[in-house]
Amino acid sequence: MENIFTDFLAYEAVGRAKGTLTFYFNANYGTRPDTGSGVWLVKERVEIPSRSFFLGLEDVVVIDKARFQHVLHTIADGNGNFNLGEVPAGDYHAEN
Repeated sequence: MENIFTDFLAYEAVGRAKGTLTFYFNANYGTRPDTGSGVWLVKERVEIPSRSFFLGLEDVVVIDKARFQHVLHTIADGNGNFNLGEVPAGDYHAEN
């Protein structure tokens, strides 16, 4: 009797997070693209108080003295656009 093996492709759902970063410049110019800004995606909810210390490194984000592992990181382009492609399935919280 012949053994038949079936290969199963492991499928993991992925999503995408994208947007545009802007800031208010002044009354004459209004809102401008926030070019070159970093965007980090972390797996847990992170409270970022105003005037806090923030440091984004290759594999960790530090806010004040707390460390968070980040999932993805990208830099906004010349128009302030960012795209975190291939976001793993999971629960995330977006905040501006």
